[in-house]
Amino acid sequence: MTYRIHTVAGRPAIECLLCGRISELAGDVAHTYCSRCKLFHDVVAEGRRLLAAGGTHECDEWKTYRDMCALCGHALGPRAGLEEALAIYRRLSVDDLRLFRAALVLDRQNGAAPGFCDDRILAIDRELAGRRRPG
Repeated sequence: MTYRIHTVAGRPAIECLLCGRISELAGDVAHTYCSRCKLFHDVVAEGRRLLAAGGTHECDEWKTYRDMCALCGHALGPRAGLEEALAIYRRLSVDDLRLFRAALVLDRQNGAAPGFCDDRILAIDRELAGRRRPG
């Protein structure tokens, strides 16, 4: 899940977990839309399902405000440093983290920047390990 619906001052709001923006606009909430990332979260969810089933994608078509691919988590620009990736990883679900990790492992196997992939795989592993600890 790349968004969370909650209440702000008694009104429904949507929080984009990819960039941190919170919107109380009724249209954004109804359509699970982030105007900062310019992405519909339901479309992102469908793209992730297809990717998990072995599909492919073009990262630039899924670029978020934070310069990361909404489907696989790849850095696409200057705002997508490791610290920014860590902040996003902390907001994502375990399933999303596992999907990001699988995409990074696949890229690593296909010869993509080893240091880049390894750093992010390690960060995801640490985040997942932290969530398994009790209490």
